[in-house]
Amino acid sequence: MEGNLWMIQCKREKEVGPKKVASIISDGVVAQAPPYGYILAAPVHFSKAAHDRFREELRSRGVMEFYLWGAGELEDMLFQPKNDHILFAFFGLSLAIRRRSRAASVRSTVLAKNKLMRVLGERPVQRILVRDLGDESYPYEGDYPDFDRNPRWKAYKAHSFDPCGLVVTEARHFAYLDREGGKWDRTKVVDEDLPLADQQEEQQQQQAQHLAVKGFWELLPRAHRAILVRRALIRFDTIAYIDDKGDTVFEMPHIYVPYEAKHGPFAGYHEYLEINEHTQVPLVRISAKVTARFGNVTGLSGRC
Repeated sequence: MEGNLWMIQCKREKEVGPKKVASIISDGVVAQAPPYGYILAAPVHFSKAAHDRFREELRSRGVMEFYLWGAGELEDMLFQPKNDHILFAFFGLSLAIRRRSRAASVRSTVLAKNKLMRVLGERPVQRILVRDLGDESYPYEGDYPDFDRNPRWKAYKAHSFDPCGLVVTEARHFAYLDREGGKWDRTKVVDEDLPLADQQEEQQQQQAQHLAVKGFWELLPRAHRAILVRRALIRFDTIAYIDDKGDTVFEMPHIYVPYEAKHGPFAGYHEYLEINEHTQVPLVRISAKVTARFGNVTGLSGRC
């Protein structure tokens, strides 16, 4: 065969010091007939002394070109684009596939964000229906015995856009606030943002409850009146599909999102007491009890 002769030795050792390097070379390289090039590869970190001994031994034997590949050098070469097929074949990793997957994920997120902005406008105020991507029984609530506690679809009022997703108003409840005493309370009986029921009898019942609770609330001193507002975040990267037309049951945009057991479609919450349109008091500032109850929630999304 034409060309230069190379010798490659691979050692699977936990440690290869200067003496071990000299021993390996002396066993493989004959001074009387040395190869043109030599490579020693081992999954260890070679010391400077080992590198020096490696160079001395090969020069003394007349080897013209040589390389010492340790763990760092092997890893650097494996992560080069030209060696991606080797990385995948032996370790099941592919940077090229990972880059394509990441690009597809970013593209999907941007498309969801742009479509939501086109459908809802830059300052969204309309209602949307958030639906569980895994649901197959819509619009039949009776198929789920626990639908009241864990709804698989629900209408929310869009509030604003966050860098990470769409912010919706999850609830607005009449509340009581004692700033000096650091105490507050609220009722869940009435939700100001909850749409009226379809049936006339249920509508009348809802309106009666609303009037009763609001009437009691308005009897409180003005300084103690508040509204508990709960905002929730739907991340752009979790939105699987956007139906901007809706249907005859819910004539509003439908957003399909995978539901999680704990938080449903939401990635985070932000709760505060609204005193008026200009004054908001985060719950974590009121008392340690509130902080313990709701956790250290100071923002909607934390990190994107």
